[in-house]
Amino acid sequence: MIRFWKNLALISLVLTMFLGCNSRSLTKSSITNLTPPTLTANESGLYMVECYWRSNQQSLKEDTIKAVVRIGTEDFPMRKTPKLPNRWEALIPVDPAKGWIEYRFKFDYEYAAILERRKDSRLSEPFQLKIVP
Repeated sequence: MIRFWKNLALISLVLTMFLGCNSRSLTKSSITNLTPPTLTANESGLYMVECYWRSNQQSLKEDTIKAVVRIGTEDFPMRKTPKLPNRWEALIPVDPAKGWIEYRFKFDYEYAAILERRKDSRLSEPFQLKIVP
């Protein structure tokens, strides 16, 4: 019976160390698209896309967050929406001849690690925006 408890304690210690060192697996972040799937065409050909980004990562350095809208291989910078925390927006071009576009949101940031800062990023699932007359 004593051997069972020793083995259980050892397994618990190993699991605790693994989970403590593998904090990325415990970090949850979410990117929520706030852009409607359809927008009305306008003369400029530029359309506002918005998202909400949330992270529970305590070590994240807020001042290092950079967000972009990725269309194919091209990135369009996003800006934080004034007075609304964690909400981001950008104007993106949509070719009127095509009438739709596929895009993703990407967030790059730094976080505090032991003795240094490290970089990380999150990429959303793809979204489609259709432009109607």
